[in-house]
Amino acid sequence: MTNAAPGTPWEILPVQGRAPVAYVEAAASPSITSFSLYCENGRPYMAMLLNKPASSQRSTVTWNFAGGLVDIPVQRANNAGTYWVGGITGTPLLQQLLTQKGMVFLRIDGRLEGQASLINAPSTLRAALRQCVKL
Repeated sequence: MTNAAPGTPWEILPVQGRAPVAYVEAAASPSITSFSLYCENGRPYMAMLLNKPASSQRSTVTWNFAGGLVDIPVQRANNAGTYWVGGITGTPLLQQLLTQKGMVFLRIDGRLEGQASLINAPSTLRAALRQCVKL
């Protein structure tokens, strides 16, 4: 099931035994279920959950903001091909998520994949990523 556009607001999800993650569900996407941003070993990462397996080993997720595109290379993180992870250090992703309003369009390897809400993104990201990023 897909969320109607523009989707649900960002929220904090607790994770047993580690810091919580910033979580947002994708809206109107044929493939993306959700994104999580989190800290691992002192660095920020983005995880993408797909609702159906992707066969490649690597892909590029593009966040299409009003102010420009942010490409995040991701690699398969499970055998099923439904969980993908990419580092976001050195990318403008967090700055865009903190400053843009409304929603962002999503792409995987150039294919339009719906959108995500930017509602609550700044406060949620600050809370989830404070251990690894100064926001």
